[in-house]
Amino acid sequence: MKRIHVLILAALASAASSAHAEESTSGFSFSGFGTAAAVKTNTDDARFSGGPAVQLGGVHNGIDGAIDNKLGVQGSYKFNDQLSATVQLLSRKGGDDDFKPRVEWAYIKYDPTSDLSFHAGRIRLPAYLISDSKDVGYSQTWVRVPQEVYAQFNLTYVTGIDLTYRTKVGGVGLTFQPLFGEQKNYNTPGNPTPNAIDTKDIAALSATAEIGNWTLRIGTLQTKISSLANGGVNAGSLALSNFNRLAPGLGYGDLAAKVAVVNAKTTFSGVAGVYDDGTWLFQSEYAVRRSDTLSVNNSHGWYGLGSYRIGKWTPYLIYAVLKNENPGTYTDRNGLPVISATVSAIMSGVYQASYTDQHTVSVGTRYDLMKNVALKGQFDRITTGGPSGNTRGLFTVTTPAFRSGPHNVNVVSLLVDFIF
Repeated sequence: MKRIHVLILAALASAASSAHAEESTSGFSFSGFGTAAAVKTNTDDARFSGGPAVQLGGVHNGIDGAIDNKLGVQGSYKFNDQLSATVQLLSRKGGDDDFKPRVEWAYIKYDPTSDLSFHAGRIRLPAYLISDSKDVGYSQTWVRVPQEVYAQFNLTYVTGIDLTYRTKVGGVGLTFQPLFGEQKNYNTPGNPTPNAIDTKDIAALSATAEIGNWTLRIGTLQTKISSLANGGVNAGSLALSNFNRLAPGLGYGDLAAKVAVVNAKTTFSGVAGVYDDGTWLFQSEYAVRRSDTLSVNNSHGWYGLGSYRIGKWTPYLIYAVLKNENPGTYTDRNGLPVISATVSAIMSGVYQASYTDQHTVSVGTRYDLMKNVALKGQFDRITTGGPSGNTRGLFTVTTPAFRSGPHNVNVVSLLVDFIF
């Protein structure tokens, strides 16, 4: 089935390339992108997945490229100068260990003026600096986006409407993008169906300013999330489910309500800056997550990238940090000593289930082999943190030995990014 799904996309890509000649008369246009990779770590005690939004399996002390391998195609039909439709299919390994293609974009675009455009349908959520191009590795310097920032909010697309307004004030180009939408039964590639979530009442706003070699962005979004499992988004354990069921009768109704993931208000905000003069590139992004439910930790993360272009080579250095802000343990103060120890243990488990502290130092290089193909190599030194017994960072399928204390893990990645 994996081969069949990839072949389907390959066939679409072939058809897309042959259709370019008809673009001017038929109104169709096609493009595509992909990545072929090999990744290896130095441990068998944990699996590196590029962040929990990618997949649950990941790679360990062996060569595997599945976490980065992908193929995408995009087709658009232009009805007239103002109205068009776009669909994007993306195939990459998901939580079901399959490369089944899924629809990332499917929207109608209306441009009433050259400065204003509307999108309606399945559209990309502008949570980050490079949300629109995150999956197109060729458009980026690094091997993959820093997960210390990009794993904090996993929702990538919504069903809704947005508008983009562009204007110029003096020498400053400004872009504003408000969005409204929802996404029901959402599964990232790393979340199997039992952990799916509903997000509703999504309201987002981003603003970007371009001044010479500088690009500055600020954005924020707010939504209400509900877990489709009984328990937390990351910790749907039987003990927690029983606690939620029994808590009201034991005097812990208020605490149970704070743990439940039912219409829990969640906000995500970030700022970013880029300096690019054609030779030097400096890029940084800072993001903060806040949630009303105790099952989702408050957190913040940031990264900094610096690179220098030398002909076809672009060596670079990245430093990234993710820090959870909730305590690692829960201390019961409800005055019920009979069940206090049990409640404290369950609540500490809830806190620690989504604890993902880590920081990463990365060094790598990009080589532009040809106009539409880039070779990349990257070495990551990842240090995990968090409460004792849960120092797993963003790694998956971890052993008790790995979670017992901070660990340093080396990750080596080699890949080819291409567009067509």
